[in-house]
Amino acid sequence: MTAGAMKVRMTSMPCGARVVQLLTASGETTNEALHRAIIGSFSCTPDQVGERAIPQGVVRYAMTLPGWTAIRKELDTVTLVAEAGMIILIDDHTDTMRTADVLASPKTLVTDVKMGANEGGRETFTATASVSVRGWIQVTRCAPQHRIFVVVAAPTKQGFDEITRLAKSGRCLRANEAPPVWPDEAAPK
Repeated sequence: MTAGAMKVRMTSMPCGARVVQLLTASGETTNEALHRAIIGSFSCTPDQVGERAIPQGVVRYAMTLPGWTAIRKELDTVTLVAEAGMIILIDDHTDTMRTADVLASPKTLVTDVKMGANEGGRETFTATASVSVRGWIQVTRCAPQHRIFVVVAAPTKQGFDEITRLAKSGRCLRANEAPPVWPDEAAPK
């Protein structure tokens, strides 16, 4: 990207449970070489004790989902399931993720994705998630440079309609509001 006469380059690099963002800005034509040299010198050595302290499955988005449980919790991602189907919430703090990248990610647990029409701000798709599913993905902007991806997949029309109805309760969290905690699937109910 270019800012006035200045050249700006940004690279996001995973490092353990975190993402390090490197930004260089220069009026010089050597900016690309400098940027690559800095990236090449970057060394990631996560502290294993510190890594375990990072909360997993915390997404700054609220939805009313009675009876839903978490089957997978990762940094900034939670996968929720119920009889109706599956909802995946992905917190994008970098504002760099694209819809196609999200659906191609192993986080979504779906394969053979075929994109459909855009319906009411949601991009529809069909895919495989151990069974054939249909779903949609929606991007909600919570703040400048902060978005939430909501990915929905259901094996039946009834489940699809139920999840779509439940998703209407979704919203970004307010300042100082605690994120929801969903029970793990293995936890007693």
